Amino acid sequence: MPKVSVVLPVKNGEKYISEAVQSTIQQSFDDFELLIFDDDSTDRTLQIVNSFQDKRIQIFTGKDGFIANLNKGIDVSRGEFIARMDADDIMNPVRLETQVNIMNNYNIDVCGSWLIMFGDGFEPYVHGIFEGMVENPIRRLRHSNFMPHPSVMMRRSFLIKHDLRYENLPHVEDYKLWFEVAKKGGSFYIEPTALLAYRISENQITNVQKEEISLMSRLIQKEVNKYLGI
Repeated sequence: MPKVSVVLPVKNGEKYISEAVQSTIQQSFDDFELLIFDDDSTDRTLQIVNSFQDKRIQIFTGKDGFIANLNKGIDVSRGEFIARMDADDIMNPVRLETQVNIMNNYNIDVCGSWLIMFGDGFEPYVHGIFEGMVENPIRRLRHSNFMPHPSVMMRRSFLIKHDLRYENLPHVEDYKLWFEVAKKGGSFYIEPTALLAYRISENQITNVQKEEISLMSRLIQKEVNKYLGI
């Protein structure tokens, strides 16, 4: 069995998917499987991912949507750890190696990292707020989603033991999952190294989506406050 399962959902990602896959298969840590979930792409995405001759890659096709594919990733993963990856991002060559060592050495359930934010028309910069062990994660979640989703590595056995899955909450499905993990006593760690290059663009999130994200985030924060009796 592979040590790590990399879960990569994609829909019409022909522009950048090759870079994402290349950065994964060229990792310094090679004991992994790459699970690509294509959501009914109508461009050349499938043609591109099928061109990679690497036995560690498995491709799943369907029309179920992003969140459903994240949950399929949990269900079909064979690795001890699940690493997230988006189709337009790029892994640092030592990302998996670094996070596997942290997960093993500190017995972590969810490990994230800082990010390099980059994209056309943007000056690259490192984004990171917290570092190391996240103390009192539930209280941290009152204020913000502190864990960058595409950077995370999760302990699959913790998710399975507590029957945790992503809920159908578009744009904040990760925020909600971290709350559920925290309620079950899960541990969080953030590596203060940019282990993922996160691509940004002016058109990435519309103003309507920003409003929706803000609204949904506030609802989760209210749920956290209620849980804490605040």
